[in-house]
Amino acid sequence: FGFLDLEHHEVNWSVRESVQYLQHERPAAEPFFLNCSIFGPHQPYLCPPPWDDLYPADEIPLPDDFYYSVEDKPLFLSSPQMDWLNRRDRLGWDEGTYRRLLSAYYGYVAMIDDGVGRLLTALREEGLWEDTLVVFSADHGEFGGQFRAFYQGLPYEASCHVPLIVHDPRAPAGGRRCDQNVSNIDLFSTFLSTAGVAPPNDVESRDLTKLISGQVSDWDNRSVWKKGNQSFIVRESDKLVRGNVDGHVVYELYNLDADPLEQRNLIDEAARHQTIEALRAELDAWHEAQDEKGRLRAGTSV
Repeated sequence: FGFLDLEHHEVNWSVRESVQYLQHERPAAEPFFLNCSIFGPHQPYLCPPPWDDLYPADEIPLPDDFYYSVEDKPLFLSSPQMDWLNRRDRLGWDEGTYRRLLSAYYGYVAMIDDGVGRLLTALREEGLWEDTLVVFSADHGEFGGQFRAFYQGLPYEASCHVPLIVHDPRAPAGGRRCDQNVSNIDLFSTFLSTAGVAPPNDVESRDLTKLISGQVSDWDNRSVWKKGNQSFIVRESDKLVRGNVDGHVVYELYNLDADPLEQRNLIDEAARHQTIEALRAELDAWHEAQDEKGRLRAGTSV
């Protein structure tokens, strides 16, 4: 999986150019914004030495839910992921093939981790660490072998749950872990607030700065996601997923506290009826509002 040398790899290029900016190109004594955007870890997992053999394939365990059934997941069953899984079976993929993919993926992640470390070191060496808000996140997750799937694009946690690690020099020392539901769109208002700019009133983005410092007790503990005709809402630990199968809207329900790997769809449990109806009303309203925004944008001429 690795035929690109480290010097010319996109991870090394992104980090090198970012460090160059910090050391030589940023405006002196003025605020700056730097987005170090790393493409990977994306297929085909081009992982060069020494990272390509950091995790020997024959030593990598398969995910606990590698063989777990998806029969109670209509959105997965009707998705391209199912087509790709069946194709891999026809091509004769075995456990060793999946382990080799995971070996390259984990090596890629380690290479990114090393690059981020170089970037943070540059911030410290330039005397910027105590005056810079640093955010590490991603645009999507990775199935990584869950349900024998790879890649992303479906409304399940492996595909959508991403890291969000924040260094805010204004926050109390020692760090803290926040279990509240947030979204990457909240970074928009957070960055504006940090720069002393009030976010627009008509955006869904929420300012995370007080949440980061532990000063918020009334956070609306939900997150929402939408891609095409698929969407979900997480409120507290309950997650309702919506999608379209053969022209019909279908739903799936999971409790992420009891079932973080989403192995059991609770949508048909009578005891959950009240929760399902409340989440369905909230999700449907939000989903349809997003569709309307899309129609308005599509009909706007510039």
